[in-house]
Amino acid sequence: MPSTTRSRPTRQVIRGDFQTPQDLADEVCAVVAAAMPRPRAVLEPTCGRGSLLVAADRRFGEGACLVGLELDDDHLGQAAAALAHRGPDGLTLLHDDIFAVDLPGLVAAQADPLLILGNPPWVTAAGLGARDGANRPARAGAEGLRGLDARTGRSNFDISEWIAARLIEAAGGRQAMIALLLKTAVARRLLARAWGSGLPLRDPAIRRVDARRRFGAAVDACLFTAFTDRPGARRCPVYAGLDAATPTAVLGHADGALIADLDAHGRAIDLSPETGDEDAWRSGVKHDCAAVLELARGADAGPLVNGLGEAVDVEEALLYPLLKGAAIARGARVGGRVGGREAERWLLLPQAALADDTADLAARAPRAWAYLSAHGDALDRRRSSIYRGRPRFAVFGVGPYAFAPWKVAIAGLGRSIEPQVVGPRTGRPVLFDDTVYFHPCRSPEEARLKRELLVSPPARDFFAAHVFWDMKRPITAGLLRRLSLRRVAAALGRAREYDATVGERDG
Repeated sequence: MPSTTRSRPTRQVIRGDFQTPQDLADEVCAVVAAAMPRPRAVLEPTCGRGSLLVAADRRFGEGACLVGLELDDDHLGQAAAALAHRGPDGLTLLHDDIFAVDLPGLVAAQADPLLILGNPPWVTAAGLGARDGANRPARAGAEGLRGLDARTGRSNFDISEWIAARLIEAAGGRQAMIALLLKTAVARRLLARAWGSGLPLRDPAIRRVDARRRFGAAVDACLFTAFTDRPGARRCPVYAGLDAATPTAVLGHADGALIADLDAHGRAIDLSPETGDEDAWRSGVKHDCAAVLELARGADAGPLVNGLGEAVDVEEALLYPLLKGAAIARGARVGGRVGGREAERWLLLPQAALADDTADLAARAPRAWAYLSAHGDALDRRRSSIYRGRPRFAVFGVGPYAFAPWKVAIAGLGRSIEPQVVGPRTGRPVLFDDTVYFHPCRSPEEARLKRELLVSPPARDFFAAHVFWDMKRPITAGLLRRLSLRRVAAALGRAREYDATVGERDG
């Protein structure tokens, strides 16, 4: 239940309470009416101040009985006032908790054709529980929900996904339509679950909504619509806006996975690695505590300075040029314009391999050991469980591959496939942070060839079919490892060149 109101930001943060603007509610109902012009009942399970019910009243008139459910007294009072002209036979407002109410029973009590309209809270269970522990679904109930299986048994999941999946199940087999404002990623997960488990979902569509303009929320959002009377084709058009007539892409389902673009998937050839021939994509160094371990030197060639503003004097042997994901996404190079000024970034690397005992730094790099020890409390507070049981000041993502002289690198958080060829600087291999994925290369020729393959038409079709660009991290190592560069080279008639340049299989 989203709110453009700025006077109560705490409610937005705590409950994902973004009230639907009335103009958006009216546009949503206009879209819905084109597919279901005369619903007999309209149910909104988190009705808030009632803007969607008001829009339904305007669009469908007295022929539709309106039913709203809301936990917040103030919101429910405003909804009642906005719909005061409705008699008791045409309006039912229930003061109840979406997580406690008999939702299947509530859905079953409504007449067909039924429109389930809503904007469920844009918040995760962990976020909701941390701030408002009583107002969230019981884990036991979530674990038993067929549409949400193991995801809801873990520590976190989207509340809106939990609600939407229950609504789809409750309306299954009914002459019903759902129309929900959701995060786009939630809508895709619902599709994947429905298509994977055989839940009845027909003619789904995703229509993008500008959440920043409508709600002041920095998320990728959409209107998700579908019928629940029976299963349909595993296709879902994606529209750029509520009023768009032609989809920009069509989602699909193949080989047990969601496909971002069925057209691109149809063009794509099989580029998956053969057994034992998986391409060796690696992630950069995970170290956390960047204020201590990442150092910078300005254009004036002054001393190295850490993120706390302290001058740092450590052994040069432990310092490596560093490129972060944002720099890779911009196509920057070490020594280029980083952060808006000429700067060099360096990583203080306590280990060259995960098994290295960092205690020997006290003898072989005493200045670095003294510096790390002085900031030991901050380094010891690193939250990730991967540091538990490891040597003090340990980092991850180090091994022979990290020190390859040449690399082709891709930013995991980028919004396009723009691989960069990165070579050594001052005789030292360049390292990356853990938002970067890279191929270790032995020569500049190998790195350039791999880059050419990654931006070739076969690879472009692969990425178009599989990458959802609105995700927080669109590119992952798992995705990249599903793409064999040798098979791309073969598709382009360059297999012999690839074998001659790359040599033995990457490790």
